Amino acid sequence: MDALVVIGSSLTAPQLIDIALQLPVITIGGHDIKHPNIDCISNSGLVGGYMATNHLLRLGHTDIVYLSGLVFHPDSQQRLLGYKQALDKAGIDYCPERVVNGKFDVASGRDAVRKLLCQGVQFTAIFAANDQMAFGAISALKEAGIQVPHQVSVVGFDDHEVSAVFTPALTTLRQPSLQFGRLAATRVASALGLFVEEEYQTSEDDFVRLIIRDSCDENNKIKDEKKG
Repeated sequence: MDALVVIGSSLTAPQLIDIALQLPVITIGGHDIKHPNIDCISNSGLVGGYMATNHLLRLGHTDIVYLSGLVFHPDSQQRLLGYKQALDKAGIDYCPERVVNGKFDVASGRDAVRKLLCQGVQFTAIFAANDQMAFGAISALKEAGIQVPHQVSVVGFDDHEVSAVFTPALTTLRQPSLQFGRLAATRVASALGLFVEEEYQTSEDDFVRLIIRDSCDENNKIKDEKKG
C-alpha cells in the first residue's frame, strides 16, 4: 500500500500519526492534524451544523435537540460546534440536556429520543449528526404518537440515498462527496509525486448544501413571510 485515504473514520489523531510514519495519509472529515505526512480535508461539519440549526431557528424553533454521533468523533464535535454557534448568534442559551450522544446508527437515534421523552425534555426540533440517527429519531417520535413535522421538525446530515424516499422525506445537509473524492485523489497523487492534470483539481470551497424536504414544518416561516 502506497497511501491511505481515511473517510469519516473513528481513528484517533495518535493512530493516524502512527500510520503516517509509514505512508502518506489523507483524511476527509473533522481531523485537523499538523503532520508533514498527513493532509486533512475538511468536510465542513461546522458549517453544516450551523446551517442545519439556523434553518430550524428560521422556522421559529428555539428548543432544538442535537443528536450527536460518537462523542470523540471529529464530525460529531464539529457539528456540535456549529449547533452551538447558531444558537449563540440567535441569542439562545446552550442547554446540555438537549444534546444526546449516539453511535451514528438508527438504533442510537431511536434510543436518544426515547431517553429525551422519558426525561421530559421539551423540544420542537431535532438536528441529528447523520441521516441514520434522524431515521431512528423519527421512528421513536412516531412510536410516541408525535407527528413529524407538525409537532417536531427533524434535520439530518449526509443526504443518505434513503433520505429522499423516507417518510417523511428527510431535510438534510448534502456534502459534495464527488468533489471530496477527487480532491483526495489529487492529494494522494501529489504526495506520491505523480502528475495530475489540471482538470481534475477541485476546490474545498464546495460546502455542504441544505436540502429541504418534508421533515421540517415550513408553516412558521410562511406565516412570518405573510406578516412581513
